[in-house]
Amino acid sequence: MSDFESLFGGEDQKVCSTTYAPWKVLIVDDEPDIHALTKLALSNFKFKDKALSFLDAHSGEDAIQVLKEHDDIAVILLDVVMESDTAGLEVAKYCREALGNQLSRIILRTGQPGSAPEKQVMQKYDINDYKNKTELTSDRLFATVLGALRSYKELHQQACLHLALSKIVHCNAQLLQTSTSHDCIQTLQQTLPTTLPLAELQHKTEVKFAIVEKNDQQFSELGRSTDWPWVEVFKNLKQQTPDPNDMQNVIEDEHAVIFLHCHHSGVCLYLVLEYPEAISDEEQLLLTTLSQNLVITCSNIWLNETLSSMNDELEIKVTERTKALTTANQKAEQASVAKSQFLANMSHEIRTPMNAILGFAQVLSRASNMPDDHINTLSKISKAGEHLLDIINDVLEISKIEAGAMVLKPLSFDAVGLLHEIGAMLSLRCEQKGLHFKFDNQCSESLPVYADQAKLRQIIINLLGNAVKFTDHGNVTLRLEKTQSGHRFSVIDTGPGISDEEQATLFSNFSQGQAGLEKGGTGLEARYFR
Repeated sequence: MSDFESLFGGEDQKVCSTTYAPWKVLIVDDEPDIHALTKLALSNFKFKDKALSFLDAHSGEDAIQVLKEHDDIAVILLDVVMESDTAGLEVAKYCREALGNQLSRIILRTGQPGSAPEKQVMQKYDINDYKNKTELTSDRLFATVLGALRSYKELHQQACLHLALSKIVHCNAQLLQTSTSHDCIQTLQQTLPTTLPLAELQHKTEVKFAIVEKNDQQFSELGRSTDWPWVEVFKNLKQQTPDPNDMQNVIEDEHAVIFLHCHHSGVCLYLVLEYPEAISDEEQLLLTTLSQNLVITCSNIWLNETLSSMNDELEIKVTERTKALTTANQKAEQASVAKSQFLANMSHEIRTPMNAILGFAQVLSRASNMPDDHINTLSKISKAGEHLLDIINDVLEISKIEAGAMVLKPLSFDAVGLLHEIGAMLSLRCEQKGLHFKFDNQCSESLPVYADQAKLRQIIINLLGNAVKFTDHGNVTLRLEKTQSGHRFSVIDTGPGISDEEQATLFSNFSQGQAGLEKGGTGLEARYFR
């Protein structure tokens, strides 16, 4: 097996009986007997299962004309002295330089060695072998032609390989620029005319092709070169492969079926080819290489198309779900705003009669003839009403926050003076519970700030109110201190404190710790603080 065959040979190919074109040998000599003797000596010659085909030229001019008409001559048996002493040398020069033919093996046969010195002519005219006619026996001629054909075959294969690889690389590069199976088929149809035949060096021949899709026993044409009866070729060749997956290449004479791709759904893709003559060994091996490359390329394109389709579907689902989530959030937000507006309205509706109740209770408590038990009852009514108003105020503030209706009204004021004022008010409540109140001012006697004074007052009063409410013994401290980033207000008490678990939900709506459940409350203050 040659290097070419070992490099490109594959097991996924069925090659049927094929006859190949013979090796062309050009005999250039002005003696007819030389032509006859040469043909007789080589009449039974065969190399690589191919016989010889003889071309005749009886002069240098005839040889040049034959070389123009046949660019695939393997061996040239060339006489030197014909119509001139250098006629043969002029033929060799024309072949190498004018035609650019570096593949044909030139064997110089001369009966006058002195007119063409061996060393000089072989170097100057790129002659491959030099033989004296008197010494060239039948056996020696056989061996000489055999060696020349071996050399020609190796050079031809190398040139074919270089050209074919260039075509395969170009074809794959064109296909890899596509992103869909449809574009891939269209590009393949446009590229194949310049890709096939792969190993054609001398002259361009048309290879008819059809791109066929097979689904079970049904098949359809996706593209073709010209109108030709590919259906019968496809049926005949596919019947010869035992492959149940239909993934095998089949080549017979001038026809070939090349596997390209098989989708997971069972749909397979093929190339059906028809060459002008029997497909050569080199072309068969190169077709296998082309098939292997196209299989990988097509698989990647089909896979990318599938992934792209799945990604598009996923994006659509994500978009739909995002839209649904946005709609749900908008509805929830609208419901929350409506709830907050409702609570704010209801708070106002409750506040009005409650103020009337408290007002009448105060008027009645001032009556001079009111019995003590009635005064006690009126006091309870007043305390309960004030407590209810506090709850209503908290609900109203939270409703404003959630509805986005709260508006801050900042102004300049003295924070220390505000804290003294609040401390004086809370110290009385601490005395009533037997608690000690302290205002710990660690800053200057005056602290100008720009803020919403009413909101700040409410926050500090609520914090201190909770501290007094949940502290039964000890003290409550209001501290003002300077930090690196500004100033901090702190409320410190000796009450039960807040556990780590309770701190996690401290600022949630209506959240209360264990102490809150025991003492009672709404759990709205912390939400307002946040």
